[in-house]
Amino acid sequence: MTTAGGGASTIVFNSTENTLTVNFGANGTSNISINEKIRIAGDFTNSSALAGSSINGREFTVSNVDADSNSITINTTGLAFPDDGFTLTETNIFVMSDESEKVEAFF
Repeated sequence: MTTAGGGASTIVFNSTENTLTVNFGANGTSNISINEKIRIAGDFTNSSALAGSSINGREFTVSNVDADSNSITINTTGLAFPDDGFTLTETNIFVMSDESEKVEAFF
């Protein structure tokens, strides 16, 4: 799990290009690779409800990793995103990319 943000715009959705860019700032993207499945979750209370519901808890496939800018890009074509773009600057957004080795659950 990697925390997004680090002083930059955390998530930018470009509706014209159908891309979602997640910026990690100083946290880096070393554990994320192209075509990897990730899940984005966090506290979206300061965001618009539409933006939060479009992202929170959803699984995405990474289409590009940019180690220079510490960001990943996701192609949102066909994912039922809003018609208008948005920019989020939340501080409690997490990108889960690896299976947890510390959580155990019983049902």
